[in-house]
Amino acid sequence: MKRFLIIIMCLIELSALLGSHEAAAESKSSILIELNEWLAEIEGDNIAFASEDLSGPITRKACDKPIHFDFTNTSKRMIKADCQGQWRRFIKVPTRIHSAEFSDNLIPNDPRHLNAYVLKADASEGFKITKDMLDDIRSNRSIPTNAFTEISQLDDLYLQRDKKRGDILINEDLDTSKIVVVPKTILPSGSPLDANNLIEITKFSGVPEDYIGSIASLRYMELSKTVGTGEIVRSRHLRKARLMRRNELVTIYSTSNNFKIEAKAIALSDGYLGERISVRNQESNKVITARVVGYGLLSLN
Repeated sequence: MKRFLIIIMCLIELSALLGSHEAAAESKSSILIELNEWLAEIEGDNIAFASEDLSGPITRKACDKPIHFDFTNTSKRMIKADCQGQWRRFIKVPTRIHSAEFSDNLIPNDPRHLNAYVLKADASEGFKITKDMLDDIRSNRSIPTNAFTEISQLDDLYLQRDKKRGDILINEDLDTSKIVVVPKTILPSGSPLDANNLIEITKFSGVPEDYIGSIASLRYMELSKTVGTGEIVRSRHLRKARLMRRNELVTIYSTSNNFKIEAKAIALSDGYLGERISVRNQESNKVITARVVGYGLLSLN
């Protein structure tokens, strides 16, 4: 009886072992089919993996979703297999396949796939990018959604960071040149801003979003902090300039279609552009409210 039970247990273990081998073989076959379908899509039917090319843990994996494949880099010696959050494995490309010379450009059959560009050589921040510096690639898996795709827009685009050969260009890597305003010398807080102490220059990288693009736009503004020589003047560096002081003699005016009336008054408080402050008319001694529109100038309109 004991001998009979041992035989039964051995048969059960053998059945389980055969079942696991069959499952692994089925999994390996499924992955191999999907892998070769992906290769055929981007490289054509002349390159394919054989069963013996797959080994290791991936041959025991199953995936109930389409597997995403992608080369890990431009050398195309390693392929990433991703089961959409369930598992991820890497497949080494056999020498016999790699030596078959993959095409330089991944061109899928589906024209809806994204296209992008990689650098042929290292390039530094601020360098102007031209068409002859780029190779194009196309793939629906390896290209980020923010990849730079419009090569026709390369007329005035410059690198905003250092890039290596083979790096995919993304939109954030490129920007146009900008005219910015910088001080000729160190300007302390409270300094007036005009052509006497500022200059406009062209910058190709490192321009902040709140840069000031013209000296003319700085009228009636002053610095709220010290800004160094050559430092880009930004909106955050600015505050409204005080256009009149309390007890200062100012001019008030009112206009219509046919006439303009002006009078002298005393400012009853400091005034900044756009503010309404109280002033005392010198002739009538009457207190009125007017809007600050310039240095020592207020409008009643």
